[in-house]
Amino acid sequence: MEDRAEVIRNLNMQDDGGEMELDLVELLYAIRRKIWYVLLIALIGASIAAGITKFVMTPMYTSSSMMIVLTKETTIASIADLQMGSQLTNDYKVLILSRPVLEETIKKTGLDLDYKELKKYLTITNEKDTRILQLSVEQPNPQLAKKVVDTLAGVASAYIADKMEVQAPKIVEVGEVPIRATSPSMAKNVVIGFLLGALLMIAIITVQVMLNDTVVSDEDVDKYLQLTTLASIPLKTAEDRKAKQKINANKRKGRCA
Repeated sequence: MEDRAEVIRNLNMQDDGGEMELDLVELLYAIRRKIWYVLLIALIGASIAAGITKFVMTPMYTSSSMMIVLTKETTIASIADLQMGSQLTNDYKVLILSRPVLEETIKKTGLDLDYKELKKYLTITNEKDTRILQLSVEQPNPQLAKKVVDTLAGVASAYIADKMEVQAPKIVEVGEVPIRATSPSMAKNVVIGFLLGALLMIAIITVQVMLNDTVVSDEDVDKYLQLTTLASIPLKTAEDRKAKQKINANKRKGRCA
């Protein structure tokens, strides 16, 4: 006679795809029964993420400087001047991130980086329909972040004026020493750790449900073994045994009386 587990595994195989059938209702019931385990592992994941963020990851500080793109030495800009200035901002972005500008910035600030590594810590943004460029530098030292962004703005302004033979972009706002770290985000990492912990436990429960080949009900007998159940004998629960013991005790007391 073929082993019952082997029979169940064979009957669980889909005819078309050869994949094991997963009962979603059974899976949801299993997750519901073990919801406290899911929450526990999720909280452990959140705690681990918080610990890594606090004690392992290096806090980074961001300082920003702004410069305005000029096209000619006039105090009142014409419409054509404004349009040309908006177009030049894209050229300026490329020049600011060029190797000569970054290497000169590294030389003046004494950074222990090459220009490719410094580029990873730089962000240049341009507000829509404006000629304002915002330069942002991220560093683990807040004072160093301000020093680098101010130096970068000065070096870039002189380089652009020299190479493009235009009026140098004017620096309208210098960087400030940041007080709070901009990354990593404690709240974001905690949420990610919580979700990863919950998903890990749900994945474990899913695997357990898929590998469980135990017959526990009449429906399982019909589903897996394809047999008809003639009768079933319920198991005695602890409450049933206590009730029976109480009845027997009362009967003995009655006979003694």
